[in-house]
Parts: sequence; C-alpha cells; structure tokens
Amino acid sequence: MSEWGEWLALEGRAGRADDAALWGVDLSGEQKKIEAALAELGRRVPDPAQPQTAPEADTLDRRSALDWLNALDVHPLAKKAFAAHLRSEYAVEPDHYSLLDFARWGAFYYNDPDQDEPAFRIVGGNDLLPQAMARALPEVRLGAQVLAIEQEGDVVRVRYRAGETAHSIESDFAVLAIPLGPARHIEFDPPLPPKHRAMLSGLTYGVATKILLQYRRRFWQEVGCSGSLLTDLPLTCTWEATRGQPGESGILTVYTGAACGAASARSSEADRIADAIEQVDQIFSGSAREVIAARSLAWLTDSLALGAYAAFAPGEVTAHWDTLRLPVGRLFLAGEHTAVHQGYMEGAVESAQRVAEEILTGMRTQITPRGADA
Repeated sequence: MSEWGEWLALEGRAGRADDAALWGVDLSGEQKKIEAALAELGRRVPDPAQPQTAPEADTLDRRSALDWLNALDVHPLAKKAFAAHLRSEYAVEPDHYSLLDFARWGAFYYNDPDQDEPAFRIVGGNDLLPQAMARALPEVRLGAQVLAIEQEGDVVRVRYRAGETAHSIESDFAVLAIPLGPARHIEFDPPLPPKHRAMLSGLTYGVATKILLQYRRRFWQEVGCSGSLLTDLPLTCTWEATRGQPGESGILTVYTGAACGAASARSSEADRIADAIEQVDQIFSGSAREVIAARSLAWLTDSLALGAYAAFAPGEVTAHWDTLRLPVGRLFLAGEHTAVHQGYMEGAVESAQRVAEEILTGMRTQITPRGADA
C-alpha cells in the first residue's frame, strides 16, 4: 500500500486506510484501484520527458486531474483522500491541475507496481548542499536583487541592486535560475520573444505553507502511525521530519497546499502555527500539550519565491513545455520549473546540468565567448 494513504483523517474519523470497520470499506483497496488507473493514465504519455509529444497531448492538457478523479469508479472517501494528496503533492486545487502533467507523473512513478522511490535527506541539513556549492565558487554575491538583463552582441549585462547601491556585471552567458514569480519583475533588453513572455507571465505556481511542530514525544507512533497522514482538514497532510533519528522528541511537518495553503499564507506565523497545532489535536487528542517548538514558512509571501513550485494548469504543458528549456541568445533558463523532475531539488540540479551542457556545446560549436579567439 502506498504511504500517501496509509493513515487518513476524513469526516471526523482517523485511522489506517485498511481499517474497514472504521470506514465501512477497505480504503487501501480503493487506493490500489486509483493507483492502477493512474498507471493506465501514465501509459498515455510514452515519454514523460516530452509530454507535449504524446498522441493525446492536447486532449489531456485541456482536462484537469479532477475530471479524471471524478470519473473513477471508487469509493467517495478514497476520492476525497486522493484529492488531499493532489493538493499536498502539487500545491494546487485538482480542478486547476493539467491532466497531461499528472499523467506524466503517472508514467514516472506508477508504471511499475513494485517500484519504490525513496526520499533522501542530507545528514546535518539539506542546506549543506548549497553551502558546499558556494564554497566551490570563486565569488558569490548575496543580497543582490536583479533589476535588468541586457544582451548586446556577445555580452550579457546584469544590472542589480545590493542595499541602496546599483551595480552591473558583464559576462559571456547568464543563467536565469530563479522562480518565475520574481523573474516577472526583471526588465529584459531586448524584450523576450513572445513565447517566453507568455510563459513568464502565464505559468501557474502552486501555493503551500510548511509548519514544523516539535513534540516532546512521538505520540503518533503509539497508535501505529508513521506520521504520514492525509486529511480533509485545512492542514492537508503531515509527515515526520525526524524519521530514523534517535531520541524521544519528534517533528511533524504540516504541509498545507492549494487554496488552504493560500489562506494559511495570508495569516500571521503565530496564527498559522496555532491553527496547525489545533488541527493535529483534533486527530490526536491531547497532542497540543506536547508541543515544545514550532516554525513555519509561507512561500507565497516570500519575495524570493512568490509561490511553491510550478504546477501546470490545463493548457499550460502544451503551451510552455518547450519554451521553458529554450535559451534566449546567451540567456539560459534553469530551475525546478524547467526540469523533467519538476518541483524537487533533484529537478533543480538536473536543470543545472542541462544548462551547463548547453553552454559548453554552444561554446564548442556556435557561440564564441567574449574575449576568445575567433
């Protein structure tokens, strides 16, 4: 049984999906029906790296994930649980998520029923990765807000502000690797081509907030729960961030996506933490007394993000997939929104490797770097 639906909290009840006495149906079996249907859907996208080339690309892209879910012959509670999964995984409401992109993920992860895709964390914190990258670079300029990117001949000029001071830097190439929300505030000279302007202004981003709740003890384990939970409450889903770590204390991650994520983002940090604690307490009575620390982050209100990650709305895959990877002169596009494994750190790294190869290829074949021999 997939962990996405191991434990559920729906309509005031909470427990394992396979507890037929609780739900009146074996929801784990209903989940397997959904997974089988998703595997079948994935087969309609032969190459998940090129979904726009699928034979039914236009038809699938016009439909939403909710259209597909509503048409399935499964129990309504299983549909409700899977809708919560969609909100948590893609950070967008199911009726605003392209069925073509969803089918692409079905091709990735559901074509083999025995496939297991573990998640990995870096011991000491994932921030150790960018710190190591920064140490390997000759220069990193922090606190720099890019204002304009200009291309003139074989020169790319980036104008930016650090504090109250304006600066510019020239290079042979530039890589735009920030989310598209902040990128919309950059001036491009010459202007971007029409397809790039449409992609920059039109690609949808999901909305999510993350609240980390540290508890004195891992009470969820006492009832046989791993910490992974899907719910129809606004909190959407939880998982244990400290799985595999020693000690009695543990951290639950509360991940609130889509419309509820937007509502949470508009709240103060104190209010969103209080709401998360109260909702977890509805499921695990008395747990509120065990909280010893809490932190939260709302990407929607973070000026460096302005959203969680790309979440293609109906019509956006066929409109933008190719453009997301298409350079503009000496300006190259990277970031999770341009990756095949979109939405993850893995995708960000993948996109960087792709762009590095594109630049090296261009240097070898077509583009002469500024200052190099002709």
